[in-house]
Amino acid sequence: MREMTTMVYSFAELSETAQERALNAFRDVNVDFPWWWSTFDTIRTAGKLIGLDIDMIYFDTDLYCIFNADYEYVRGAVKAVQAEFPRMTDLHEVAQKLQALQKRHFYSLSCNVASQRDTNSYQCFRFGEDYECEDLGDIIDDFAYWAWVLLRDEYEYLTSDEAIQEMIESNEYEFDEAGNLS
Repeated sequence: MREMTTMVYSFAELSETAQERALNAFRDVNVDFPWWWSTFDTIRTAGKLIGLDIDMIYFDTDLYCIFNADYEYVRGAVKAVQAEFPRMTDLHEVAQKLQALQKRHFYSLSCNVASQRDTNSYQCFRFGEDYECEDLGDIIDDFAYWAWVLLRDEYEYLTSDEAIQEMIESNEYEFDEAGNLS
């Protein structure tokens, strides 16, 4: 039997090349679980404030966010969205567009949103009767785009060098000189 001694390094002690190797080895560690749950909660909260009761959400971080939902006008949605999400101006705009559209239609529009492959489809109603209203679908698409950007940005952060380095350092991982986990 023989005994070997190996030098171990913290992330900060590694060379730049070794740090890059360590980061790449952990690239997916922050997205190796259902990381989107809390973002889904945020999307559902925002949806509820504007009148969308969202059930299932589907997304591809490169392409789309689609969902199944029912929509009905909610009084005070603009103020509620601005209070709950003060920095999300795109979401404020969605709430304002919905309010303006509903006002033109005497607050009578409702909609069923169904996900289909990579897009949402809409069945709109006015005073409970079928009604063709592309504007409502367009505004809900704006909300879906806002939700997609939220999911994409969260994914990009979780897989960023900054987030991975934070995870490595907080767990006090040690590496060999080449940047391999020891």
